[in-house]
Amino acid sequence: MFVLNPGPEVSTEWMLYFEHLVKQATALTATTNFNASKVQTFLEDRLPLRVEADFQRAYKELADTGMMPAPLALDSSDENFSAMRLSILGNNLKLVHAGEYADYLWDIPCPLFQDVCGEPTLESTLSSHKLFVADLSDYGELTDEASTDSKYIPNVVGFFCNNIKKRQLLPLAITLVDSKLTYTKADSR
Repeated sequence: MFVLNPGPEVSTEWMLYFEHLVKQATALTATTNFNASKVQTFLEDRLPLRVEADFQRAYKELADTGMMPAPLALDSSDENFSAMRLSILGNNLKLVHAGEYADYLWDIPCPLFQDVCGEPTLESTLSSHKLFVADLSDYGELTDEASTDSKYIPNVVGFFCNNIKKRQLLPLAITLVDSKLTYTKADSR
């Protein structure tokens, strides 16, 4: 019979791999919602959730309890829309330089640049590097031609400003490329 020799005893607390595992476990624990079972019970008590308003109401009530924050998807503000462009699921924003996208930007009124970007004109916004674009102008080709009556992906170009004073990325305008129509927050009034 052979005797198993496990070798010298090594303390795991000095191992780099062990340190790495501890860091990962700590990071995962920080994102754990210890109220998960309470959240599940809370939402199950509100079943059935049939329409969007039911979901919104349930998650707002849940946020009011303090068990979890309200999902960002419930916030339809311009500020949240822009913040979501910066998230991991957002679009890759590109800095706009002088001469780029001029066809879409020239008709935006100066007071809107002042309000949204904190700059008096398009030129000053560009020179201070505050204007960004999410160019989805070729996404329309993803539309399924067989179902255009119910599903449609428009070709759009979205413009966002980094408003330093407000410390927010704010939407300036969205252009529907095919119709050449540009919409701003002034159009929703």
